[in-house]
Amino acid sequence: MPQDLKKHLWRFFLALCAMWLLSLLFVNALPDQADILRDLASDPLQTETDRPAFSLEKGGIEYGITPLFSYSIQGLVVSLHHSDSLFDISHGLWQDNLNIKDICMVWGDNVRDGLYHELSFKSGEFTCFVQSDTYEAWNRFNGEQLSNNHVLAVDPELKSRIMKAAIGDQIRMSGYLVTYSHSGWFSRSSSTTRDDTGDGACETIFVEDFEIIRRGNPIWHVLSAASGWSAFCLGLFLFSWTAKDFFFTRRLTSEQHFDLAEEAILDGNLRTALKELSLALKGSPDMAKAYQLRAAIHEQMGRFQEASQDMEMYKHLQRERDAVPDHVADLL
Repeated sequence: MPQDLKKHLWRFFLALCAMWLLSLLFVNALPDQADILRDLASDPLQTETDRPAFSLEKGGIEYGITPLFSYSIQGLVVSLHHSDSLFDISHGLWQDNLNIKDICMVWGDNVRDGLYHELSFKSGEFTCFVQSDTYEAWNRFNGEQLSNNHVLAVDPELKSRIMKAAIGDQIRMSGYLVTYSHSGWFSRSSSTTRDDTGDGACETIFVEDFEIIRRGNPIWHVLSAASGWSAFCLGLFLFSWTAKDFFFTRRLTSEQHFDLAEEAILDGNLRTALKELSLALKGSPDMAKAYQLRAAIHEQMGRFQEASQDMEMYKHLQRERDAVPDHVADLL
């Protein structure tokens, strides 16, 4: 029974892995045009601020922050970069603990008539790239209505909301466009206009409010998280079970394997019985009764050639020693 349970669990594990892989195809899909909110037609709001420069400590490092403008933006998330990702090197080297995430967004003309579906977006550590396969779509694209935002945050609850944002979500965030630095020579400024491009064109936002106003793919996000974590936990359990069986399970004698084969026959598990008999014969190649029982199983399963071979081996061994009691009749 435990081996049958393990077999079913392995099948369930593979099904969870398949579901997780399938979810990856849809979890970052951009929404249909009909799902785009009217708020995304508006450009970001940038106004003068009189907030003075301030400092704060994060990760044992003190940062100086200078607000440039008050800023509010809403848009469709088309690409992301997490600063703590495995392949991010720069943030660690620069001791930049404030920039937790880069969020690339589009709005206005770029979300009208589904144009964003004709474009592809990709984020680097500090960049967002956009391209199209057609000149027509590229000519309609408005570069002043795409923004790669270096998002700064320190409040735990606010950071949690920001980190939950995913591709396909429609979001709104507000705070300040800032420059920031620390005493270890690091410094970064912010773009203050939407019509610049290239190095320095990204907005650096010290976020004070963040809202996901519409989720992009809520069902696929749930399925991805549920199947991914379930597969991970079940995989660890099955690996531990298999390792325990391999390293710590007491080795059975040939007689014990033969007894297990008899029990499997009584339970109707002929394949399990064959496996146990093969293990019995591996340990004791001259166990005549194992050949006799295996021949009977092969015959019942319609494997007449295998049955004949086992019976020949049984008779050969029987001729060499006293007759062996018939163990088959009462079982099959």
